[in-house]
Amino acid sequence: MDTRKQATLAIMESMQVVRRRLMVRKTITDITFSQWAVLSAVMKMKRGGIKEIATELDITPSAATQLVDELVLKGYLLREGSDRDRRAIFIKLSPKQEKNLKDLKAKRLKKFNIMFRVLDDEELRTYAVLNKKIAVGLLNR
Repeated sequence: MDTRKQATLAIMESMQVVRRRLMVRKTITDITFSQWAVLSAVMKMKRGGIKEIATELDITPSAATQLVDELVLKGYLLREGSDRDRRAIFIKLSPKQEKNLKDLKAKRLKKFNIMFRVLDDEELRTYAVLNKKIAVGLLNR
């Protein structure tokens, strides 16, 4: 097996471990990793539609709708109609959850910092650059 293929397989295995750890320990809430991604997208755009959320996360509108529905039921998101177009529905954070999600984001940052403590500063900077390069490559495919 060639070196590049071996390295890719090793990365795949490592990524699975990281993802499992992040998903299993859902921080302190009942939010899954995918739901957190939706909340982060909504926090970033303040108010958007299903189509914008799906585009931001590179998922189907159907998948975005399902995730949003779960978060509306949990009280994290609200659906808001448009005054100008009754067909348009906007998704936004519920007022009660805005502060909670900022606090949760800080806790998740702490969790990631713990995860990355095995890296020295230079390794972390290198990882950040490589990770961004991969993310940009995925977005531009």
